[in-house]
Amino acid sequence: MLLPGSLYIVIYSLYQMGTYHWGLYYHCGRNATMQSGVKFHINLDMGSNHWMTDHGWTNGVLDSTRLIGLLRIASIPTYRSKDMMNLIERTPHNAQGITCRVWVLNAIQNLMAFGLVRCMGISWLENEAIAFGLAEDPYCQCNVQPRPTRQSRVCYI
Repeated sequence: MLLPGSLYIVIYSLYQMGTYHWGLYYHCGRNATMQSGVKFHINLDMGSNHWMTDHGWTNGVLDSTRLIGLLRIASIPTYRSKDMMNLIERTPHNAQGITCRVWVLNAIQNLMAFGLVRCMGISWLENEAIAFGLAEDPYCQCNVQPRPTRQSRVCYI
């Protein structure tokens, strides 16, 4: 169940156990059954070998067959949602050593610096997300539905 005003780490399987595509998702639906929200992630453009942003509205965050699950990390009040979006969108995406995971973690660190995400630490959150992916990836491979949404144990919501 997705909660309106919540920010999630979204993890997708990359067909090999332990390899994932990471993104962020802010759920804006008026109730828990609506899937309307804003996705934030970067993709590697194979032609240019540069990371490209892919941010925007989506009604289908739960529809991907490669979705492992969503990890809820924050509750962002509506009046702070623009601040959240600006901080995420301004996170550099073509720095040396960037990957989708590193970009997500950098964006979360920016949000932590502004008090929008509160957790024990970024490495704790990274480890929790990786463990979540490892635990749920076999179910994704078998297309078990619905895909899980979990509350972070290291973030204070």
